[in-house]
Amino acid sequence: MNSSTSSFDGMKVFLTKATTLSVSILAIFTIYAYIFIGGEDDNYYRRFTTPPASSLIVGSSRCAQGIVPEEINKKGITQGNGIFNYCFTNGHSPFGPYYLRSIRKKLSTEKRGLFLVEVNPWTISRRKNTDEGKVKSFREASRFISDMAIVNYMNPNMEYIVKHYSGPYGYDIIEDLLSIRRSHTYLKRSGWLRVDIDMSDRKVKKRLSTKVRQYENLSERWSFSELRLRFLRKTVSTLGSEGKVYMIRMPVSEKMKTVETNYLPTFDEKMSNIAKVAGVKYLNYIDQSGEYSTTDGNHLWKKDARRFSARIANRISDSIRFKEKSVD
Repeated sequence: MNSSTSSFDGMKVFLTKATTLSVSILAIFTIYAYIFIGGEDDNYYRRFTTPPASSLIVGSSRCAQGIVPEEINKKGITQGNGIFNYCFTNGHSPFGPYYLRSIRKKLSTEKRGLFLVEVNPWTISRRKNTDEGKVKSFREASRFISDMAIVNYMNPNMEYIVKHYSGPYGYDIIEDLLSIRRSHTYLKRSGWLRVDIDMSDRKVKKRLSTKVRQYENLSERWSFSELRLRFLRKTVSTLGSEGKVYMIRMPVSEKMKTVETNYLPTFDEKMSNIAKVAGVKYLNYIDQSGEYSTTDGNHLWKKDARRFSARIANRISDSIRFKEKSVD
């Protein structure tokens, strides 16, 4: 009896110590994540730590880097806390069931929002070796956009950290304490991904050559997807029920424009048709390609991203004022 009691007491002590140790480790890691995992450490993480938004920018890395929420919000054309950039990459957020589900999760319950839907040929394309009818074969099916259950409020977001954060953990502390910047990117709390990069002619030409070659290769390995186009329609329809939607095609370099025109010459026609049926505007800036500086032919340079965003905001503001005058 005494032996049994002693064993039971020993087990209680062990479990108590193990629980205390586990809770301590979790607490330390949570504090570490809250303080040291931020905008410089991951290009996506912060978007899953913010509240739901009544207004959103959605699309690829073009709008992640090229549309600045602060410039849109300056015009006073958004509700509540303003517009939030919920754009990722062509790989993570092409139009499909996974991105649409994530967008729905990120939406607040407020109505009368403003939604900017960035479109380009690649986000309605699929790999040629995949089955058009099987969404599980989509390139984003194995990425975070498909499996993140928690996309709001949680900071730190342990789901993202455990599933998708790759570190390096120790360097986060050292870099923050010594004010060292290892990354050339910084994800703002508004969702805008600011890229600080060498813009000398030599560097830009090199990046442009690499990026154009990359997309020329994609044009051979990818093809237009009617299924993704249907999900773009669903995305526009979903957001349209929550407020005003503007579909936007962003300017790129002239060489990138040529690649896209050759790849899908009917793209603008398809977008115009979707906009007409949905009763939304299609703001097409592809003919302004070459008027804005890009870092690599595909993404707007940070200063021109602000200039372009201000241009969008002015156009939307003028459109809203015109409608109000028409009603009067």
